[in-house]
Amino acid sequence: MTLKRERSHWHMGAVAGLLVLVWCGACSPLSDCPSAQRTVEMIVNPELGPAINPGLERFAQDLCADGYEVTETRRSFASPVELREHLRARRSALGSRLDGVILVGEAPRAYQFVTSESANPDIPSLAEEVISYQFYADLDGSFTASPGYHSPEGRTYSYDQHGGNVDWEIWVGVLPIYQGSVSETEAALVRYFDKNHAYRAGVDPLPRAFIQVSEHFTATTSAEHESILDGMRSGTYSWQPFSMESSARIYFDSPPGGLSVDQGYAALSDGAADFFVGDSHGWTGAHGKLTIAWAESNPVKTVFFWSTGCAVGNLDSRANFLSSILYSPTSRVLVAKGTTNNSGGMGTNQNGYSGHNVATALSQGDSLGAAIRRHVNVPLISPWNKSREFHTATSVILGDPTLKLRQ
Repeated sequence: MTLKRERSHWHMGAVAGLLVLVWCGACSPLSDCPSAQRTVEMIVNPELGPAINPGLERFAQDLCADGYEVTETRRSFASPVELREHLRARRSALGSRLDGVILVGEAPRAYQFVTSESANPDIPSLAEEVISYQFYADLDGSFTASPGYHSPEGRTYSYDQHGGNVDWEIWVGVLPIYQGSVSETEAALVRYFDKNHAYRAGVDPLPRAFIQVSEHFTATTSAEHESILDGMRSGTYSWQPFSMESSARIYFDSPPGGLSVDQGYAALSDGAADFFVGDSHGWTGAHGKLTIAWAESNPVKTVFFWSTGCAVGNLDSRANFLSSILYSPTSRVLVAKGTTNNSGGMGTNQNGYSGHNVATALSQGDSLGAAIRRHVNVPLISPWNKSREFHTATSVILGDPTLKLRQ
């Protein structure tokens, strides 16, 4: 396979009922993949130099073996609207073949003003402006600013209305700037593509197993221990079927049961499982007890890292916890899920709790990106449906959403 970045061509498609031709000077295949049934578009910021090219080409070859064609657009976009129009044109040209987009390096950010309505009338609603990668995932819906709306931070591309068909057509992955530095990002991407290839090649595999660590629960009696454990294993908000596997490891602070959060994080560093779920409070600099400094200096031996902590993926911050979890030289993480601001999880839809839906889809062979999209595209039930945008707009996936469980 040979690199094909220099081919330029026209795509024909329909936007708003008009036939359009879109010049794609760089959105050509990275490598020939005639048997591919799906396409992943890579949007690469041109400030990133040639050091990342070998990794990108090998990544395209690996995805070809998994049934994806990878195309690259290497250019800067002036605004999130311009980038969204590019993706809309690609969708018009490729239809449902376009599975997702991975944004590599700095990319324009759109924002949504979202509200979380509490089911408890005594708790006031929470309203905030958040980075929205949903802006790129929903290509046929509408994002608008209502009369009188002004971004609290004075941002140009900020919207408080999301309407029309709000389903996601594609998933969005981000390989972000690391520590605010182009050179650090290039080095991190070289490492990232190396470990991505190693996983796909089956080199030094982590066990197919599940770890969940919750900092929200503390058992003070044996009865409380059993109740919490049963709830995390098989309750309404459990990650079934993962949580019911014989290899599943579930941790919370429970002196009577001999369990602790620290044991769970030690198991994460020891490489006990390839899928990790962490339930804790969070902020840009930490997921619960785990800080950026911890992520930069301790082994993070899992492939899938799912954090429920607020704002761990706030990419407006030069240093943010989720980027360190993905890029740290000590990390084996290939895809990390978090939120860009306050988090209420991804809600419960007509098929059940988001964790259950994602675990079920992955167990059936879906990629993580497809599993999340499948959950989002089923209507939420009450009370989560009252705050749909809060549950979807804040979501962010760092890394490679095409990844599946190793069977």
